[in-house]
Amino acid sequence: MLFDFMMIVVVFLACAFPMSALLQYDKYIDEREAVQESILAAHKIEELESQYPDNENVNFIKYDQVLTEEEKAALPEEIQIAFKACQDDINSNEDIARLTGTLFILFITIFSTSLLMAFIILEFIVPLLFKNGQTLGKKIFALGVVRIDSVKVSPFILFVRTVLGKFTICTMVPLITFPIITSMPLVPIFFILLILLLHVVFYITSGTGALIHDKMAATAVVDMQTQMIFDSVEAKEEYQLRIHREEVSKADY
Repeated sequence: MLFDFMMIVVVFLACAFPMSALLQYDKYIDEREAVQESILAAHKIEELESQYPDNENVNFIKYDQVLTEEEKAALPEEIQIAFKACQDDINSNEDIARLTGTLFILFITIFSTSLLMAFIILEFIVPLLFKNGQTLGKKIFALGVVRIDSVKVSPFILFVRTVLGKFTICTMVPLITFPIITSMPLVPIFFILLILLLHVVFYITSGTGALIHDKMAATAVVDMQTQMIFDSVEAKEEYQLRIHREEVSKADY
């Protein structure tokens, strides 16, 4: 639901910012930029750029990240030589490589941990407090999550549905494939389409509108106002037995 998604984003950011500060993510960015600036200064890049104020392509950042090979070849020869030498020094610099690797690890750690915390808080802890598997969004719309046999979900089942289903399979699997999109662009697209296809297949064939995380945990989303929910299997069997006895007592023999 849109409301639950918005709340996950809010809690994710609330976790990510302090974690970023705690792990000093910005400090490593500043260190990498300082090393890069020293290399740019050594090659006098800023002075060279100022000599060609009318040529917008005489810009090292654009040269390094934006310009095509044809546009690079159209630059003045001294600019090509200086920019290429500077680019080679940056790419071969051990400090920049080390800091870039550290930043990548920190980013993955901050992102995945913050997202996991958001899912645990909103999709596991809150439903446990509300009972009947209700998130904030489901509480508003009087929906709940139960086992497919109409028994209340246990903490273990809710954990499987949330962490293994929603977080791992439905969220992280597509996301972790994106770093390889430049070399193998079809891989993340394949995983996203596969997960969407499984969602559709399960939704159509389950009879309860189940998605992947529901199939993994054997749960279903129900209307709390019309669905009878039992505390245990024994309570359900006792209810069924009582109804059967009432029907038998009313039977006309």
